[in-house]
Amino acid sequence: MPAPRHIVDALESVLSLYFSNCRHKERAAFILSDELVEVTCREKVKLRHQNLGRIGFHGLVTHAEVGLSVTAGLGKSVYDCHNTRNDMQHNNPAATVDAQHCADAIIDPVEVIEQLPPPPPPKQRKALGSPPTFWRLFGEGPHCMTRD
Repeated sequence: MPAPRHIVDALESVLSLYFSNCRHKERAAFILSDELVEVTCREKVKLRHQNLGRIGFHGLVTHAEVGLSVTAGLGKSVYDCHNTRNDMQHNNPAATVDAQHCADAIIDPVEVIEQLPPPPPPKQRKALGSPPTFWRLFGEGPHCMTRD
């Protein structure tokens, strides 16, 4: 599945942080993984709805373009991690996560990227009137990253 270069770069940065020797690396990688899931979902929804406006995490994850359910499977995992991240950042600044929980959270963006439906065909792209740079992000060619 093709993924925008900036999303792949962000994922590589999260992995680099996780495997680094810095203090609180699990906490930082966990928070960044959650943000990466949100950015990935937002990018995919914006492919068809340019004027997305203000939409929360729950709305993004359950949006028809993303198609995850917060009650089971990947959607539940992503949503639970998001709630944990909110608690870590807003309610309990001393909270942290263990290495296994962090590693599981890092896998979530990868699975979200792989599960998202492909971009619409070129004829539909023109009908939607979206900017061409958006299609390059999710399309094929030198401007995007694809996963084999």
